[in-house]
Amino acid sequence: MPVIDDIFLQHLGPSLARQLALLQATEGLRCNVDLAAGRVSFGDLYTFPIQLLGREDETGAWTWSWALENTPKALLRAAGDLKKYGKRHGLDILYVPSFHSEEIGGDELAVLSCGISGSDSFFVADTEDGLLFFLIPDLGGRIPRPATVLFLSDVIARMLDSYELQEPKPALRAYLLSEGYEIDEASRRWTARHPRGSRIELAFDARGRLAKIDGTDG
Repeated sequence: MPVIDDIFLQHLGPSLARQLALLQATEGLRCNVDLAAGRVSFGDLYTFPIQLLGREDETGAWTWSWALENTPKALLRAAGDLKKYGKRHGLDILYVPSFHSEEIGGDELAVLSCGISGSDSFFVADTEDGLLFFLIPDLGGRIPRPATVLFLSDVIARMLDSYELQEPKPALRAYLLSEGYEIDEASRRWTARHPRGSRIELAFDARGRLAKIDGTDG
């Protein structure tokens, strides 16, 4: 799926950054999803509106929320918009009601959906019927993403640890550019600079895999 692959790589870093910021801010807090009210609460600190993307069952089959029974209509807007986007761009995985694929699952669809929809974050809830994937369209500015080199390095580590990227450079390039960095690219070493003064050095091995990352904050 070359077109979907390109879109996925474009959104991988930014979407994981949004998720990681949420995970760090809510670590140790009880997560409570209220489908009827259309919101999620993390302890007594945060409450956010949600949209239901879909469900991945124990066999790995994915079903979009608009194809699930008894889902409140208010939770279907984001998935419905993605369905329209898929039809406009010929991306059938975004509008086929249910499918099973070895190439793309709930995690990848959440990354794509978060990026395409411009949502502030996403999260997963484990239920008796499988994994439910949600978008948080708006965090209300309450959980900003850290801009430190350490945070960016953590996001890059998650990218490479969680997904088998045969060629990581397009995903790394897209993520650094989305964070406002300018990149000086050599074949085996990149230098990324931010207008605030932050600097990141990335070294690659002969096969194009990331071998080392280092940097300093501005």
